[in-house]
Order: sequence, then C-alpha cells, then structure tokens
Amino acid sequence: MKTKIVDIHPHIVSTETVKYPLAPLEGKQSEWSKKRSVNFEEMVAVMDEADVGKAVLVHSSTTYGYDCSYLADSVAKFPQRLTVCFPST
Repeated sequence: MKTKIVDIHPHIVSTETVKYPLAPLEGKQSEWSKKRSVNFEEMVAVMDEADVGKAVLVHSSTTYGYDCSYLADSVAKFPQRLTVCFPST
C-alpha cells in the first residue's frame, strides 16, 4: 500500500473497560475522551475514509494513566499501518 498521508497525533480509547480499565492521571477523565474518542476499529475505518496510510497513535494518559495496554494491543493488530508514541516515566 502506498502511504499518502500520515497522521501523527490521533488517540484511541477502548469501549472495553473491563480489559482496559479507566485510570486517568489525577483521577479525572478528559472530556474529549468521554465524548469524542474513537476506538481502534473506528480509527482504522476513519483512516481508510480519509485516505490516511499510516498513523502514529499517541497514548491517552487522561484515560489510562500510565497503562499503555490498549495502545500496544491495537498497534500489534495492524503494525503495517500503525505505530505508537508511549509516554516515558
């Protein structure tokens, strides 16, 4: 696949809160992650619609604190189109 556009700062938030529990930094989830977030599957669909070839997903600390499990699991499903920016601790 030819990469036409690379998105360098999207965030994803899972709808599966048992496997990926919310643990926002400072105990308060951000408003954007409550109301306007997309999950992994939605992100890939939107990328396809917008002709985005690759994305660098950024961890949502306002949703998951320092737990990067959802981001890592998502990128592992589609490494040819996704990479990740994890926080340093």
